[in-house]
Amino acid sequence: SQAEKALQTANELLAKTIVAGHQWNTIKPLIDQSKKALQAKDFNNAISLANEAIDQSKLALMQAESEKTNWLYSLPK
Repeated sequence: SQAEKALQTANELLAKTIVAGHQWNTIKPLIDQSKKALQAKDFNNAISLANEAIDQSKLALMQAESEKTNWLYSLPK
């Protein structure tokens, strides 16, 4: 189903944030809530929560990339 696919994508992106060292503490709870909604057959809520986790994971990955390339600018001069 669409909810299961969204959850799978959210989990894959979560794994990428962990590898990048930028796992936000809000992503895993969203995935857990999405799983509970899916089990309760609340598909719209499950999709919404999974999509929020996906969005946050993408932002976390963007932050990781930004910090990887721009950390030098943060050093005192």
